[in-house]
Amino acid sequence: MKIKGMDHIGINVSDMEKALHFYRDLLKLPVLQEKIDNGNNDVYYLQLGENSRVELFDYHGASAKKETADSDLGYRHLAMGVDDVDEWAVYLKENNVPIRYGPESLPHLGVRVCLIEDPDGTEIEICAEL
Repeated sequence: MKIKGMDHIGINVSDMEKALHFYRDLLKLPVLQEKIDNGNNDVYYLQLGENSRVELFDYHGASAKKETADSDLGYRHLAMGVDDVDEWAVYLKENNVPIRYGPESLPHLGVRVCLIEDPDGTEIEICAEL
């Protein structure tokens, strides 16, 4: 038995059009499957790298925003490896994407990072090896 890797991450969104603009248009993740109607929610799958996907869920207004602190237990953020953190940060800032942190080099971790937010405030890290 062995784990092969991450298959997908599911993210609840409040507005699918805004989420698609962010993930598909700004982050340039290709749509794999358009709107799957699950009755009480709609799902879109987007390609994340070679072997992973982002699964966006829209519960048609039923998802509530929770305030969280960096130290809260559970999910912290999704990290996406990129070719150039600084170039991405400039591009995202020009497109009004909120930047929480960075770009910053973290030599003790061997990476350069920038923390951004999707339209619902979900934290996304863009990172590259130093």
